[in-house]
Amino acid sequence: MLIQNRRFKAAVIISLLCGIIEIFLFNVRSFELIGSSVQKIIRFSKSEMILSNTEDENKIVLTIHKDQGIPDDTRNLEIQLENNLQDRIRGTIQTSEIGLTTGHTQKIEIIPGVEHSRYIFLYPSKRITQITLVLENLEPQAISFVINSPVPIRFNMYRFCILILIMTVFYCFRPGSALHQMRFNLTEKYQKWWLFGIMLYFIGSFLFVSISTYPNLSTMIHSNNLAFWNKDHYQLLTEALSNRSLSLLEKPPQILETLQNPYDATERAANQISDADIYWDTAYFQGKYYVYFGVIPVITFLLPYKLITGHYLLNDFAVLFYALFGSIGLIYCLKWILERFFKQLSAATFLICSILLIQSTGLIWCVRRPLSYELAMVSAFCFSVCGFAINLSSLSNEKHRNLKLTIGCLLMACAVGCRPISIFASLLNIPILISLIISKTKNNRMHFRIQPLFSVLMPYLFIGSILMFYNWLRFGSVFEFGQNYQLTIFDNRAVANGLSAPNYLLGIFNMVFRPGVQFSTNFPFLVAPEPLTFGFGGTKYWKHCFSVASICPFIFLFFFFPYYRDVKRNRGWLFSALLICLIIIPLFIAGYVGSSVGTYQRYMMDFSWMVVLAGIMTACLMIEKLRGIHLEKFFQAGLLICLLINIGFFVALSCGEEQLAVSNFFEFHNPILFKKIAYALMFWL
Repeated sequence: MLIQNRRFKAAVIISLLCGIIEIFLFNVRSFELIGSSVQKIIRFSKSEMILSNTEDENKIVLTIHKDQGIPDDTRNLEIQLENNLQDRIRGTIQTSEIGLTTGHTQKIEIIPGVEHSRYIFLYPSKRITQITLVLENLEPQAISFVINSPVPIRFNMYRFCILILIMTVFYCFRPGSALHQMRFNLTEKYQKWWLFGIMLYFIGSFLFVSISTYPNLSTMIHSNNLAFWNKDHYQLLTEALSNRSLSLLEKPPQILETLQNPYDATERAANQISDADIYWDTAYFQGKYYVYFGVIPVITFLLPYKLITGHYLLNDFAVLFYALFGSIGLIYCLKWILERFFKQLSAATFLICSILLIQSTGLIWCVRRPLSYELAMVSAFCFSVCGFAINLSSLSNEKHRNLKLTIGCLLMACAVGCRPISIFASLLNIPILISLIISKTKNNRMHFRIQPLFSVLMPYLFIGSILMFYNWLRFGSVFEFGQNYQLTIFDNRAVANGLSAPNYLLGIFNMVFRPGVQFSTNFPFLVAPEPLTFGFGGTKYWKHCFSVASICPFIFLFFFFPYYRDVKRNRGWLFSALLICLIIIPLFIAGYVGSSVGTYQRYMMDFSWMVVLAGIMTACLMIEKLRGIHLEKFFQAGLLICLLINIGFFVALSCGEEQLAVSNFFEFHNPILFKKIAYALMFWL
């Protein structure tokens, strides 16, 4: 009864607090006009408007003079249009003030369905004598201006529910909570429900991000990848394989055969071959187009879908599929490690680490931006993680052990057929394989088993042979998958960017450990910083990106060496070997990618899950150390702070990269919904 009363009180307090935040914080503009003068309405007909027409846009210029009734204490301006808005209206508003030569100018934007955007808050330092409003791409119509118009208080139920959800989660995860006092054990129904809720959260997040890239679900379902730049490679390969061809059905322009180096973008441009004349970022070899992206996603998913339904699968659904299954495999890996090596860990720690782990992979970024590159990376991630999870499970139970190893290694070998660099993830199998091959008997004698070795090698030999034969049929080389024949910006045949030590270290620093972030007043509030280069040449592509340590701050626990000396004694060599592999392998991949390709947000998919998993293992070591000196609550508070930071980056990553003249991929494809979300969170507008 006491527990029920405590929960009821907590629910009431959380609801009241969220209600206060909703009313008084997100509606703060509604209280700013208290005490201002009576509102003034000024109307303009079509005949009173000044029209400015150019080749690109139409502008309406409206001027309100002092003698039209501008109050001395003007605070805001509400714009009322005769017709309903169908699209965004941009423009500027300029105020002339007594004693100032230039006045103030600010950009404005009116969004359909966002009533708050019609209210423009002015910031005059002197008395306003004139207001000039310029509206772009608006059909002439009667317009009314309401000066000092009271902003109505709006209770946003979606925002209120999200506030309650966030506060409830943080209340349950607070230091010393019931979940922290409960030992991690997924056989308990209560903990199963929590994990189920977390998975629903990620399923909902991925679904919303995927669908919201389009105006509506119907548009998404009927979209055609073949009409989208850099999103059709896998569909073209599916079409080719359906017609029993390894090369694409489209024929390249014959002028490419006359060029000295068709892979040089400068030479192509000099011969008046534009990017629109070729299939961008395909491999060109002996007068044919080939897709250099791994073929496994086509064989395992896209081609069967085409044969069954007769339609090409949208990249968005394919990336969503691999992201969800990869997340499940990743949660199992975390569960296995914590159950095996941290039996006294709290349930709250496992749940927080589960959220941190998935949110730090970069999956949400790829779900928002499901181009061919992201599909290759997410599918490789899914096969690697799920294969690793199955191999870990073979250590816990001898039943069907060799079969599990075969299936797990088959999946990890398939990852190489999605993205070749995934071969390094297979090195995680070394500690598992050694544990299964070499064991001690009861009298401490060494016992060797050869069957696990064959269970591991056979899948790699099988998949490797098929992939090498596939490469030989296309390019005449078993190790050439098309990377040297790409029709893109850079000529990959000219190796001018060797793996120099400075660039290698910069790749590790920029993609894994670089701290810092740029803050913005505009949604999503976090901006990826520019990578450090120190003037080193050779790297192909420097791009703004968030580092793994920024997204998941406890990565820096790697540098707390004092507790490492007790690891082998207390955990055994398997834990030590897994931890070392989970640290060294991702650092190697990050350095290789950063030096050979460059810094780009999507490349964190290759290694981030490994380095974050290693960070969680080191964090759990520190928790046990602090528990011995009764300071565990301090680390629990630190985990909660990391979770809050991580959520902020998760939201920022969910918007995707910059696109043309807009801030991100989300705004570029669905500007109305993006602005609605922005206005719902930016209470100061």
